Amino acid sequence: MNAEISRLAKWASQARGLPAVPAEALLTALYRSHRLDLIRLAVLLVGDRETAEDIVQDVFARLHGRRPETLTLAYVRTCVLNGSRSVLRRRMVESRWTERGKEALDKPPGRGMATRGPGVRAAWRVKVRRSAPPWGCR
Repeated sequence: MNAEISRLAKWASQARGLPAVPAEALLTALYRSHRLDLIRLAVLLVGDRETAEDIVQDVFARLHGRRPETLTLAYVRTCVLNGSRSVLRRRMVESRWTERGKEALDKPPGRGMATRGPGVRAAWRVKVRRSAPPWGCR
């Protein structure tokens, strides 16, 4: 398969007068010969085989329709690496938000305006009365 990829890449980089390499053929050759290596790379980063397979599939789906000159193994590896990083970033953000939600549920109720003194509540009422209505007064 590597010979087929190099042959297609050479064909793609030749002079303008020759017919262009179909991008689908080059992409298919890359997929058939390097899919497992790319999945292994994603598994090392993500730690989950199913997610790694999804990342590789998404990368090849995004690469469909690109010019053949851009379809190199290095570019595909970089795309898999970036896709894995995006998944890890989403996981990190999700874990932060779930931790914040758990902390908010663990806090005892009654920490709002009702527990503050009458002076603070009166000051808020004055502040609310002085503010302009939202529909006018520019």
